[in-house]
Amino acid sequence: LFRSRTPIASAFVLRTRTMAPSLQHNLILLIGILACLRPDALGLEVLDVGAPRTGSQTLYQAFGILGIPSLHSGYSIKQGVRKACSEYVAACGNNASALDDCLDTFHGYQAAMDEPFHLLYEEVLHDNPNAKFVLPISTPEHWYQSYLNYLATPEDLEHKESQESQESQGLGLLQMNVGSKSNASSQTQEASRLSGRALLPKSEAEQKCYACKNWGCEFTQERLLMALGVVPDPAIKRRCLANYQRHVDRVQEVIPKAQLLVFNFSDGWGPLAEFLGKPVP
Repeated sequence: LFRSRTPIASAFVLRTRTMAPSLQHNLILLIGILACLRPDALGLEVLDVGAPRTGSQTLYQAFGILGIPSLHSGYSIKQGVRKACSEYVAACGNNASALDDCLDTFHGYQAAMDEPFHLLYEEVLHDNPNAKFVLPISTPEHWYQSYLNYLATPEDLEHKESQESQESQGLGLLQMNVGSKSNASSQTQEASRLSGRALLPKSEAEQKCYACKNWGCEFTQERLLMALGVVPDPAIKRRCLANYQRHVDRVQEVIPKAQLLVFNFSDGWGPLAEFLGKPVP
């Protein structure tokens, strides 16, 4: 009924071993009921399974407006929220301890997005069979170019204007026909403040999971070559795009249709709010 991997639950199990069986049973039942009352007792409720640069910033802001506490790994990178999940992904799923720590990262949040969280849909679904998943639509080519733009140098004014325009356009499409928001949530304000401030990963595992390197993508290297006037190896792009499409296809194969929203931002608030059981803003 509750996660035995948490420190509180572990301590509880140790103490109850010395109790009478009847008292043990009653206490376990009581703790289980109380645990189920916690917002995160059944695991993460919503996961953005779209690749980075397919609208995670826009969804983060949208979830804030809908009153859904969310964890965007890019906005919280200073707190090391990517470390445990990156270690799990880097180990190809063969690190149970890292998975426990990874899932514990989501405590206190109802939703999560950005890398490497988007790769954990099977783990999240196993942890919470009732979880919901959002897959924003983006063509492989558009996604690829968006990532290249994102990793341009801070001095690149054209990149800065493009990035701000993309984020503004994404949220604008989501808000179409619902009016402007006069009172933005603190989550939305934080997203605006931190938008575009990417920080380089610190650990080796985080580096492997940064900028979709685990898909064979080399956006940083490609950007550097382009700046030097060198044409990147097209095989790298083909490999990256193939793995991107493979991810999109597998997400739709694994997640039950009733729990997956394949979302087009141009559809506005309606489909997203209905899927999440929230009123349209």
